[in-house]
Amino acid sequence: MDVFFGAIAGPFQVVLRYDGTEVVTVSSLRSTNANGEPGRRSFKIEKTKRRKVIKIKTVMIDTTKARTTQMAEPGGKNQDRYGLSSHSTASLLGLIKDEKIADEDLKFDAHLHLFRRWQDGQDLDFLVGFLISPTTEERLRGAYYLSESMPKSEVVRDAAIELADDPLGYCRRIFIEYVLSSKLYDDVVAVRLANSLYDFDIHVRIETIYWAASTHDQRFDHFSKLVLSGAGARKPEPWRAFDLKRGARGLEIARRIRDGEVIEKIAEDMPGEDSFTFDYLKNFEGRLSRYREKRKARPLH
Repeated sequence: MDVFFGAIAGPFQVVLRYDGTEVVTVSSLRSTNANGEPGRRSFKIEKTKRRKVIKIKTVMIDTTKARTTQMAEPGGKNQDRYGLSSHSTASLLGLIKDEKIADEDLKFDAHLHLFRRWQDGQDLDFLVGFLISPTTEERLRGAYYLSESMPKSEVVRDAAIELADDPLGYCRRIFIEYVLSSKLYDDVVAVRLANSLYDFDIHVRIETIYWAASTHDQRFDHFSKLVLSGAGARKPEPWRAFDLKRGARGLEIARRIRDGEVIEKIAEDMPGEDSFTFDYLKNFEGRLSRYREKRKARPLH
């Protein structure tokens, strides 16, 4: 099986090609709310025959956090309509993977039950198994499962950190999301974050800038020293010098956002930075402003 992957911050697309006869495309779509911040997320799965290019089916799977939370709450609407709470985690994973099962609502609910269990810290060895798998497809699934469940347990910590070194940009980006969600920070994580700021995958780099712009002052100061010292940079000269320059520029963007500067003005002063970086950050300008006000009131939070 050949696996092809491409992503953009927010929406992304994964293409899995089987046997040279069938193409399965998984596309993530994320809408925005009235404040321009990310809202609903959905996945679109399409199967097509390569030779005749005939669409077999299109399935829309709503994977919003809101619905995951709703299913996890007692008395949630449509809770356990298929009696899946009695199934083992292995059984739920087998049900999801079974191509003979055509009921996509059933598979959707199976996913929600998985996410609820992992959020509660149950059967996390299955999630860890996906995250450390040598198989690309399974690690992609693991990264997606981690992004939807974000368990607080230490059991997944090491496996989640290893995503920072994954060959796939999507997996590296989920590492940043995990750090944002868990608020995890230590010397190991800090070096991985510094390396993420040098990343040539712009989506990984943008998520790191967002983290740096939103974290508290003490962590930002420590992180800044690591980046400026070249910590995490792994390439030899002369490529190392380019990475350090990009890292310093990303750090400056985060610093100026933290200081309350308007993102459009920062973009004007940094023509060397990809405009997509600022287009993305602009969507979160209101949220970053609220983080700034919170830091003033509670400096270490």
